Amino acid sequence: MEMANCRKCRKIYARIRSQICPECEKEEEQLFSVVQDYLRDNPKAPLTQVAEATGVSAKKIMNYLREGRIEVAVPVLQCDGCGTLISTGKLCEDCQKKVASNWENMASSMRANIPAPEAQTSDGPKVTMHTRKK
Repeated sequence: MEMANCRKCRKIYARIRSQICPECEKEEEQLFSVVQDYLRDNPKAPLTQVAEATGVSAKKIMNYLREGRIEVAVPVLQCDGCGTLISTGKLCEDCQKKVASNWENMASSMRANIPAPEAQTSDGPKVTMHTRKK
């Protein structure tokens, strides 16, 4: 388990998955819940109205959009790949498909470059040993 300083409150905590401690993560989730509830009741509210009504900063709400946690009716974000306007996340569908395809091509070429396993003996796989050169 890795020890880290919380990016928000600077306390030391045992990092499992998040950049912030469990207490700050709980606070963040409560803020997100407030925004989410407001958007359920006011689905087409503009960013400034949501920020004013919920007390959550516009910057934080924009982060929720970038993270794909909320979506806007009218695209306001730019795709990081091509600049197309999008409603949520960082990439448009076309760029997401390109990235997925590139990853698959890279994985395929890596699999093709892996040498075939050596012939197996009755005792199991053939293993050779050597000393490390310094």
